[in-house]
Amino acid sequence: MEQVRRRDRKPMSSEIYGKISHSTLWVLVMFLTLISYFAETRPFISSSFGIYLVGLLDGTLMTISVASAIFYLRSKIDK
Repeated sequence: MEQVRRRDRKPMSSEIYGKISHSTLWVLVMFLTLISYFAETRPFISSSFGIYLVGLLDGTLMTISVASAIFYLRSKIDK
């Protein structure tokens, strides 16, 4: 049986636009979620529970954001 080599093909424009729209959608969702957190949730927690819990939540949010960005970039580099 002959082995058939796959040629590297260039992605079609529809695939490129699909990837761009998918990435843009997720960036928009994350941006709106962060705006909602800073505009609504953070002031409520600050007035109800105090500034220390808000600092803990901010630190947790930043740690998760940085870890997600690092894992995403590592997955793109490893491909």
